[in-house]
Amino acid sequence: MVNEFRVLSSVFSAQYGLAQGVASYQFASGTNSVHGDAFEILRNDMFDAAGAFPDGSTIDGNGVVHKAHTPVDKEHNYGFSAGGPVYIPKLYDGRNKTFFYVSSEWYRLNQTDTATMTVPTPAMKQGDFSALIAQGNQLFAPQNFVAPGGCPLVAGSQINGNLIPSTCFSPLAASLLPLIPDPTLPGLVDNISSQVGVLPTRQTSWGISIDHNLTAKQKLHGSYFRDKYDFLSCCDNNAHFANELSGAKDEPRLGTGLFLTYSDSLSNNLVMTFGLGWMGEINDEFNKHQGVNFPGISGGDVLPTIAFTGPIGGAPTTWGVNTAGETFSINRKLGVSLVNNWLWTRGRHTLNLGWEVRRAYQDDHECQRCGGRFEFSSRTTSDGSNFDTTGNSFASFLLGDADAALRQFSAESRLRNFYFAPYIQDNVKVTPRLSVDVGLRWDILRPFTENNDNVVFFDPSKPNVDPNIPASGAIDPVSGQPLMGAATKLGNCAGCAGFHHADIQWHNFSPRLGFTYQVNSKTVVLGGFALNYLEGGAFEFGDNKVAVNYGGLLNGVLQVNSNSSATPGYGPWDNNPLATPAASPFTPVLANGTGVLHQFSRTKAVAPYTQAWNFGVQRELPKDMFLSLSYVGNRAIHLPSMLNPINQLNPRFVAQFCRTGDTSDPNCLLSPSLSWTDAGGQAALQAAGFAQATVASCPATSNNPGASGTFFTPYVSFLCDYGSGASVQQALLPYPMYNSSASCGGLCNNFDMAGTAFYNALQAQVQKRFTSGLSFLVAYTLSRTMSNTDTGFSTFNFGALNKFDQKPEWTIASNDQTHSLTISSVYELPIGPGKKFFNGGGLAAKNILGGWQVSCILSDASGNPQRVLDFNNDPFGNGFNRANVVQGQHLDVNWHNYRLGLPIFNTNAFSDPGFAMGNSPREIAGLRSASSADESFALAKHFYFGERVSAELRMEFFNVLNRFQTGYSGPLHNCVPDTTLSDGPGIFGLINGGTPCQSNRPRQGQAFFKIQF
Repeated sequence: MVNEFRVLSSVFSAQYGLAQGVASYQFASGTNSVHGDAFEILRNDMFDAAGAFPDGSTIDGNGVVHKAHTPVDKEHNYGFSAGGPVYIPKLYDGRNKTFFYVSSEWYRLNQTDTATMTVPTPAMKQGDFSALIAQGNQLFAPQNFVAPGGCPLVAGSQINGNLIPSTCFSPLAASLLPLIPDPTLPGLVDNISSQVGVLPTRQTSWGISIDHNLTAKQKLHGSYFRDKYDFLSCCDNNAHFANELSGAKDEPRLGTGLFLTYSDSLSNNLVMTFGLGWMGEINDEFNKHQGVNFPGISGGDVLPTIAFTGPIGGAPTTWGVNTAGETFSINRKLGVSLVNNWLWTRGRHTLNLGWEVRRAYQDDHECQRCGGRFEFSSRTTSDGSNFDTTGNSFASFLLGDADAALRQFSAESRLRNFYFAPYIQDNVKVTPRLSVDVGLRWDILRPFTENNDNVVFFDPSKPNVDPNIPASGAIDPVSGQPLMGAATKLGNCAGCAGFHHADIQWHNFSPRLGFTYQVNSKTVVLGGFALNYLEGGAFEFGDNKVAVNYGGLLNGVLQVNSNSSATPGYGPWDNNPLATPAASPFTPVLANGTGVLHQFSRTKAVAPYTQAWNFGVQRELPKDMFLSLSYVGNRAIHLPSMLNPINQLNPRFVAQFCRTGDTSDPNCLLSPSLSWTDAGGQAALQAAGFAQATVASCPATSNNPGASGTFFTPYVSFLCDYGSGASVQQALLPYPMYNSSASCGGLCNNFDMAGTAFYNALQAQVQKRFTSGLSFLVAYTLSRTMSNTDTGFSTFNFGALNKFDQKPEWTIASNDQTHSLTISSVYELPIGPGKKFFNGGGLAAKNILGGWQVSCILSDASGNPQRVLDFNNDPFGNGFNRANVVQGQHLDVNWHNYRLGLPIFNTNAFSDPGFAMGNSPREIAGLRSASSADESFALAKHFYFGERVSAELRMEFFNVLNRFQTGYSGPLHNCVPDTTLSDGPGIFGLINGGTPCQSNRPRQGQAFFKIQF
């Protein structure tokens, strides 16, 4: 349906807004003669190379590789389009007046799934963990372990020889063991290829356009399209299993669009255009394996997500869909827009002025946590203090001792927002050589609303008490007053926020300025500046995951927290199913003892914007060539960031209670092995200024019914919310009634708009127009991007390590690529009639000898910076730590080490910071993924069947040289070296645990045929 499109970036007209770039489409239209085309694109594995190590390959005990067949890849993409006058014999003759254009396309794909996962060895599934002894890892029975009949293990005691008798296995765990496949690759990590097989994709799309000339000056245009797309999404959590453990989802999708345009040339210098756009999308997800009756979940019909956590690396791949057993997500979106533009030319001025209205709707019912989640930690089977060297999460699973659990039901959220923007843009021909563009756009964004005000969030200014039950909530034992910080919601109820949406920001003006100056007949200098506001802040509900993180808290939440110690928070899961969460009425204390609240503000969720500028020179060269040199800059402000974790431990407590940074030091009162009710924990809380409170018996409705005692405590009911096994860190948090921010598994702010990014680039381009049978384009970019945030999806940001010291967050950006080079060329062979060689003959000679064309695209790009994390300790409660950089040690990045099975970089350049803040930056410029390159080639033959009919047959090959590349996250596999220090020797620094890994796809080929008339 699209005839042509333009992409505008950096500095563009005020006619466009709320974006960093603009894609402008021109729909195809019919003419007085019928014309059209039909095409077929065939991709088949018969054209492909197998690659160095195709999925399904194995390595035997002698290290011999048994290579699998070329992965299945069968793709058909075919369709047609046709246009002409609307002509109904004897009824209507639309020539010169009414025209149609129809298009339809089908896409069919069957492709082998590719991935590597980590599964336990056959010995481990039988309880034999003796292989870990050589690594110095000794297992212990859980501190709370209650041995079933016939099991010799004693709580807290060493497990002899790391051998767990089958009589000690959890029945629930044992029921899942037959679903776990055995490794097909060597090693303890990345030791099995995908088990899924072939992934099907089916797409059908069609559309129609009608153009009608009302008069010589008035025109109507209408287009409608429908796109149906069904595919098997594989796989969440990298769980590429062929059974209930899988992270696969069926994703049926439907997109529709309707566009109407009316234009009227009111005079020779004034044209009015009015347009209506209507775009709908149904974007659903369904757990592939439904109807699963797992006794560990009450009333569930999918397997819960089962995660293996803790500081010990090499844990099995997490099982299940999404973070907590997603059952389904039903998402319906609708966008409606109205545009009115007036184009007026007068003297030296060409003005565009008008307005734009947008209205967005999203009805979203995301049951992403309905199936539940269990976590099994290596800490549970540790010795209770040496968490980074003892314990195994799969051993904890076999014994059925869950460290944490979560289940949350959801309701449909009906979210809406509204946008209005008037604008004016003037192109002024100052002199015959100088043109200046000046524009201004006023972006008025009405923040999102929810039809039923069903948006629950954290407000730090609200007292943590139920107004109907004065003694409830987090009550300070000294003052008897509630602590500040509580749940609230949109609306005007008791305890509600008192507003239905955030405030409108009326000051969002977007100026645009540009110029072009013709130095001479072959040289032009140009530049510009623009400020563009973006969709974000309180206006945007999709990227900020409002429906998931703010919309379902009143439908029931069941969360049992980890104690971050050897004592698991949930405990035995046998005969203790995760219950069905009960819906609850709103109260400010409804989320106490959980980590499900997210912050929102009436005034602080400001809209992000970019400042873009450029300056360039364009020069016409001999031989129909064109040179362009440009400097491009871009600064983005108020990006979603997670830079200010709400519930982070103040670093002064780390300095006060763990000066040595060594959690094995008896004087380190923040050690995860120490609970807040222990003598050391109580000493720390007393020193922090907390008073004592007595709890006679926690109520049955609390997280810890029946618990009692007198303790130094942050608030009276802390024991009831978090139990006696919670950490000292939890009690010292700014809002101890909620989980730590944990980047961001706890209390956090999706609308933290403190992020910024800064891009600078030199862009050079040489282009030769198609003359004498040759055209080419050479484009090179030298760039540098700095930032303190990573992604436009707020919940996917990793967050700051320490909000009190954000200097390490400002680093080279994770998506920075220093060099990028692309070369493309088309060459028509000088053979056949009208050409230099063999130029005799007529149509037959033209079809046999002529019409041959070769083309290529060559690309090369630098790698991206990497970060080095360390999960041995979490000093601030932000869910992670960074490694220390060792002075005097060089990174010595060497990609040849991959073939030797050695770490890619010097692993001694990093060390464990202990229970202190690691000093490595967020991203390390000197430690990058490998560069990537691709060479694609095509050979085409054109055929001519008279004046009106022609055809093209083309054979295309991607990665035509079949080069093997590794070391980056590519379309085939993520082969970036392991950069998690706590994964330990044998994993840290290696690619794919030392087993073969190919980033790029092996050579692939496809045939293309098109006929035009």
